[in-house]
Amino acid sequence: MSGKKTDFDRVNKINIMVSSLRNQLKHCSTIDEMNIVAANIISLEHQCALEKIGDCQELEQERHRAQARVDKLRNELLTAENELLLVSKKINTKISIHLKSMQKNVDRIERDYFSAVETTET
Repeated sequence: MSGKKTDFDRVNKINIMVSSLRNQLKHCSTIDEMNIVAANIISLEHQCALEKIGDCQELEQERHRAQARVDKLRNELLTAENELLLVSKKINTKISIHLKSMQKNVDRIERDYFSAVETTET
């Protein structure tokens, strides 16, 4: 994979800064000061999350490529199954035709046999 890997040193530094800001938040005396510190915490948490999921984009692309291969194989399998069904129908048709022809021959031979037997008996 050549995608962006998670930089755990950066993640650890961000976590330390967040921890420090959380301690600072506990000691804030005004709402404006709390809002500023909270906004900084949120921003750092967002940076940390982006850093952690940096390589997920490449994994997502890999997942899409694998899904595309699966879809292609499914389509090929469906096409092959349809071809198999058509060939099976052709085989069954030919067998049916040959069986009917053979049955006609057997019936004709049977008639000829019984006719020959009747002729010899008389």
